Amino acid sequence: MTEHKAKKTFYEDSFESGDSVALAVNHLWRAKWLLIGVFLVALLGIFVLSQLIPDRFGVKAAYLPPAEGKVNSLLSEPLIDRDGDEKFVFDVNSMLQIFTNAAQSNSVKRKLYEAFAAKSGQSDDLSFSAFLSSVQFTPPETGQGDPAEILAPAQFSVFAGDPELALWLGESYQALAEENAIETLKSDFESLKDSMATALRQSADKLREDYSFESQQTLAALRERQALLEGVIQLRRSGAENDARSEVSIVLDTQKPDLAIPIYLLSDSTLMSALDVVKRQMEQINARENPDLYISGLANIKSRIKAVNNVELEVSGDSFHTEFLSPTLDEKLQSPKRFFFAVVGAVILTIMAMIGVLLAPMVRAKR
Repeated sequence: MTEHKAKKTFYEDSFESGDSVALAVNHLWRAKWLLIGVFLVALLGIFVLSQLIPDRFGVKAAYLPPAEGKVNSLLSEPLIDRDGDEKFVFDVNSMLQIFTNAAQSNSVKRKLYEAFAAKSGQSDDLSFSAFLSSVQFTPPETGQGDPAEILAPAQFSVFAGDPELALWLGESYQALAEENAIETLKSDFESLKDSMATALRQSADKLREDYSFESQQTLAALRERQALLEGVIQLRRSGAENDARSEVSIVLDTQKPDLAIPIYLLSDSTLMSALDVVKRQMEQINARENPDLYISGLANIKSRIKAVNNVELEVSGDSFHTEFLSPTLDEKLQSPKRFFFAVVGAVILTIMAMIGVLLAPMVRAKR
């Protein structure tokens, strides 16, 4: 009965009498020194523990692409396609995208991790996944339009426990990203040159095919002409006058293709001269060891192929522009931030202690 009365008295005081707030304040006031002690101990403990966390120094850098004019100056000379138009290989946005892809590539970060682990002596203690938390990259922010406007440059930041090590890590990250980007630029450029040279070679092959076809057509016509002349001469020698006076006409002067003369009007010496001309023309065509010398326009295409192959991409780290900021202590680990986190942690623990103080009478009353 007494236990039931105690329970009733507690609940009446807490909920039925309407003085629950006053009762809660009373309980908290009685436990004020306990709560103050919890707050101070938590504040001191969390702050001391935060001091045990090693410092991290960060280096931030922003990548800025080269100016538009400098992009085109990467070529040793203009790159001309088979239509005679100048080919612009890269623009600012493509350069920025290539560098962004390089900085985000897993191969660059893996090389950076291996170099950092070797330099810092953490090759056995630092995993690759843990290292990635110390290397952050933010892609560039671009607007609408073509080319897209660059609203914010690409940025990357690295963190290490030592200012000099952080700066070394940032510079190494930049160097590896630039190296990868340059390799990509050169690879893309060589692919472009190959495609342009291939297109020019296809044009040259087409000219050769046309020349070969025309040569075969010419030889066929000359053989037919040779057979006709030899046949007429043979008929005349055999005394077949009527056959020799056929109505067949031939063109003696190739410069005047419309002037065809009937064979029966030609003398034997004229026929022999015409036959000699036909044979010489056939010999000249068959004797051409290098037909390219006789193909109109081919020399120009070959010179353009040579010009394309001679164009070089003069790119180096100077073609990329990266601005570094001096190493600074990670904001999260600066003393004001450490103290702030300690205060927040102490407040949370104190609130939990206050809840415990308020719930304690209820727990005792239920027993």
